[in-house]
Amino acid sequence: KQDLFDKVLRHTSEAFAEDPVRVLRVARFRARFGPEWAVAKETRFLIKGMAKHGVLDELTPERIWKELSRALMEPFPRLFFDTLLQCDALHKLFPEVYKLLAALEGLYWHPEGNAYEHTMLCLTVAAKMNYSLATRYRVLVHDFGKGLTPFNLLPSHHGHDINGVAVAEAFGNRLKVPSNILTSSLKTTRHHMLMHNLDTLKAKTFVKLFDDLKTPEAVQALYEVGVCDERGRLGYENNAIDQLSLIFSKYAAYKSVRFDDVFPHGETDPEKIKATMARERIKVINNV
Repeated sequence: KQDLFDKVLRHTSEAFAEDPVRVLRVARFRARFGPEWAVAKETRFLIKGMAKHGVLDELTPERIWKELSRALMEPFPRLFFDTLLQCDALHKLFPEVYKLLAALEGLYWHPEGNAYEHTMLCLTVAAKMNYSLATRYRVLVHDFGKGLTPFNLLPSHHGHDINGVAVAEAFGNRLKVPSNILTSSLKTTRHHMLMHNLDTLKAKTFVKLFDDLKTPEAVQALYEVGVCDERGRLGYENNAIDQLSLIFSKYAAYKSVRFDDVFPHGETDPEKIKATMARERIKVINNV
């Protein structure tokens, strides 16, 4: 009763250590209740011991994904990861997220200092925007490529969008993330940097982008990641996002070019179809 009054999360017996899922639940409860809640010192010590002695290795991918997916949908999703970090368990359960701590950022664009903090701020934006689980997951993995940047190249992360695809794919496969969420997250990871330069992108780049995204839902997903990426920076929480809507008008132009209009008498040569459709779409996009 006193712990509840003091907003303290504490294990009730040493049997806590017999079920590693409880570690994830402690972190998830904090993500639900908020930063004013704390994990008791004794519980943190117990979790550290569990991590050190390999107890967390007993967790199945299905149980980890279940707790992660629920934590991402809590009001304070970053606290799930912050709590695991405080208990020396993050590196064991989510090493890709842990590596972002060492991925230093250029302070001009990222005053928060590192890719971990940026990702946590992005998750905070996603929660405030009431985005779906799929988008919150996409946000979580979008900068995994920064964890691969060699120390001597920091704080530059050139190519992290491309490099991050393989990391995000391995992460999703390991946790057995549902295929629809995993597949879409790879596309948003690959293309998220384009959202910072929509006003200067060439029409040809838009055509290639939309050829890959294919659906309006995929375009919306990239937009939502772009919103979180823009505002998930220290001091930029209220940045304008109107410029990101350009992706929708460009996509509408892309979709306005129809096969029947371009080839009223039909066409079967796939190379000719691809080249001609691209050329016509470039013309229309250039006029937007």
